[in-house]
Amino acid sequence: MAILNSVTTMLKDLDYGTLSMEGIAAHAGVGKQTLYPWRPRKGALIMDAVLRIAAEIPDPDTGDVKRDLLIYFTASVEASRRSAPALRGLMVEAQLDASFSEHFRKHFIEVRRRTLLKLLERARKSGQLRKGIVPERTADLVFGALWYRVLVRNGPLDRPFAQSMIDHLDL
Repeated sequence: MAILNSVTTMLKDLDYGTLSMEGIAAHAGVGKQTLYPWRPRKGALIMDAVLRIAAEIPDPDTGDVKRDLLIYFTASVEASRRSAPALRGLMVEAQLDASFSEHFRKHFIEVRRRTLLKLLERARKSGQLRKGIVPERTADLVFGALWYRVLVRNGPLDRPFAQSMIDHLDL
């Protein structure tokens, strides 16, 4: 737990490239050898910290699809803002390492996507989703915009961005 606390704290001040296993171990007050059996690579260790932040994202079910989407996406945007430097590094790592890419996709990307698809499917079943809406494409649009902001840094990751994205969905 001290190790994850250290990584999470360090992510507030340092970007992915600046973090090192030595620095993490020193901040956590453990020897570097303590990290390797637990997580042998920096990417896996940082991903654990990002997953901890992402675990705070709710799976709302208020009965109103627009409200649920806004709650979910606003929390996703906030979690992404808090961990943006790490997310950028993890995405780079995923492009360079096929096994890490699979792990990242399975444990981070797909978990977030499944939650959004579940929310949209509930909306479909309750008649709140316009006929012809394809939930998978909607998820691509929503998360594509979020990742664009994270990676390109072309605008803030904030509530107005989340609100505007949900407002633009023609559900």
